[in-house]
Amino acid sequence: MSLTACPGPGPSDGGTGGGSATGGGSANGGGTGGAAGGGSATGGGSATGGGSATGGAATGGGSATGGGSATGGGSATGGGSAMGGGGMTDGGVNCMTAPHDIALGTYTAASGVTVAAVSPLPNGITQVAAIGSTIYGLASDDTIKVLGSFPTLTAGTTVANLRAPADATAMIFPSAFLAAQGTTLLAGYTKPMTIGIVTLVETADGGVRYVDANGNYDATGVTTTVGAGFVVNGLSLGTANMAGAFGMAPSGPPAVRLSTFETGWFSGFAAATTENVLLLGYYDSTSLIPGNFVRAVPPATVAGAGVSGTPFAVMNERSVTGPTPAYDVMDLAAAGPDAIVAMGNFNSTFTGLEIARIERVPLQLVGAGGGSQSVDAGSPVTILSTTNTCTEVLFVQSHGPRVLIGLADRNGRRLVDLQP
Repeated sequence: MSLTACPGPGPSDGGTGGGSATGGGSANGGGTGGAAGGGSATGGGSATGGGSATGGAATGGGSATGGGSATGGGSATGGGSAMGGGGMTDGGVNCMTAPHDIALGTYTAASGVTVAAVSPLPNGITQVAAIGSTIYGLASDDTIKVLGSFPTLTAGTTVANLRAPADATAMIFPSAFLAAQGTTLLAGYTKPMTIGIVTLVETADGGVRYVDANGNYDATGVTTTVGAGFVVNGLSLGTANMAGAFGMAPSGPPAVRLSTFETGWFSGFAAATTENVLLLGYYDSTSLIPGNFVRAVPPATVAGAGVSGTPFAVMNERSVTGPTPAYDVMDLAAAGPDAIVAMGNFNSTFTGLEIARIERVPLQLVGAGGGSQSVDAGSPVTILSTTNTCTEVLFVQSHGPRVLIGLADRNGRRLVDLQP
């Protein structure tokens, strides 16, 4: 597999950008940047949701701060795959004749890693989230739909429109996340100049609320010692602003700024473990190897910032993962107490991802009973790997003790429920 490191972020004009279309950083100010450094050929949109790296939303939109993602949208059609079939050869491997596992395609699972379930992924679904056994999907028509349960997923009832009524005909870039907390879902989008909205959907009664959230790049549900809520990684949420992580209850604002970033850092991924350790990502343009990094924040620290209104410095939290000379962090999730990290790069045409491996990073919450808390991180363990690009990873998503992985190749698009 021929993978190359993504370029660093493009020039900044002063925003706070965020991660990448799938994890490569951001130009951070509203123009365009490199494909991995703000705006993206697969993220559509722009470095921060304004201007466009490709003149539009090739894979479901988004922006370097607004979320668009090759991990959130697959290919230019919301399905298919630049790496997933055709007659493409890769290092001598013909993807049309190479052996493909019915679930994992050309990925190999490590010993002890098992497939709990697999189902075709309905066309147009760019991201998923689970509430209990029910799977919901973010669709390329800017709606959130019920997909049902394994082993049969279908694009069923629309539970909400991603767009606020005022943006019914506006140009938007859907962000590449769908987060769940209790019975509530959270999705988002940006518009030119990083203006953004997150959409709160109460699945129990169908209620929908739209909240200002500029440059929303990623989000996750989390529970702390003072209650449950959502954390949004971006530029602002409600009336809280300045780049970092922001928190709010599932019912909506008020919102509070939870974290600060260092100079040269831009928004990135977000996930939470079953022990409610917050996995907070950022793109560091000042690092010796610029790229996406992830740190682990104990729930007591998150709760303390939420109560006091004094944000914590992400720099002081436990490092979990970061770029290597060959690969960058391209997507993030959690399974049980551990982090799940997709390592790879954009493909050569910037229309999808080439994920070389998916890793599990063991995490341990110290002081879980209360009081002072910290997180210990172990060495990464590879759970899935490949030596070719015949099967594309569309996204990884937390699912309690397991992880949901969207895959695409010659056998079509599917959702795999993996026990790592």
